Amino acid sequence: ELQCKRIWNAAEHPEWLVFEVEGMLQIRPIQYKVAQHLNSNPGAVVQLNMGEGKTRVILPMLALQWANGEQLVRLDVILDVFSVLTSLFVAGMGEGYCATCLRERGHAGLE
Repeated sequence: ELQCKRIWNAAEHPEWLVFEVEGMLQIRPIQYKVAQHLNSNPGAVVQLNMGEGKTRVILPMLALQWANGEQLVRLDVILDVFSVLTSLFVAGMGEGYCATCLRERGHAGLE
């Protein structure tokens, strides 16, 4: 981990460089590759193991990349991840607008 080399260009993604500094972390090569794959292939699905930075690194990377000042970024996440993301985004990226939308779990006639 300490010998991890940056494979992305900080001049192309200055927001990621700030994210690394503010978050006291380094974006690993696999995290960069996953973020680029998801950004280049809308609707793509990627399976990652626990602890590979899905919530704390890759999702914020994508949100920062999409938030270009012209688009509104909306993230739909499960409730278990919501509190982690809310604290992460507020601490690392400033206040934003966070709203919860809970849906019923039961289906008509299948309770």
